[in-house]
Amino acid sequence: MHRFYVEKNRIEKNAVIFEKDIEHQICNVLRLIDGNKVIIFDNSGYEYLVELRIVNSKKIHGEVLEKTKSNSESSMKISLYQSILN
Repeated sequence: MHRFYVEKNRIEKNAVIFEKDIEHQICNVLRLIDGNKVIIFDNSGYEYLVELRIVNSKKIHGEVLEKTKSNSESSMKISLYQSILN
């Protein structure tokens, strides 16, 4: 499933307003149609399952179906060390 970053102010209660570059990618590059589902995130720790309702070259409207807590952080701990050579 395709994932897109959307700024938090573009996510309303049940609707998503996509930016022009994402609209172009959805419509012209990926050629998604009405009824397709995508995942959007806004760096607030949540992901939204969105169903595309209107997809055409002028506008794209999406309806938020589900809001879930994002589980994208890795549980693996990494330590980096640097040595100094003389």
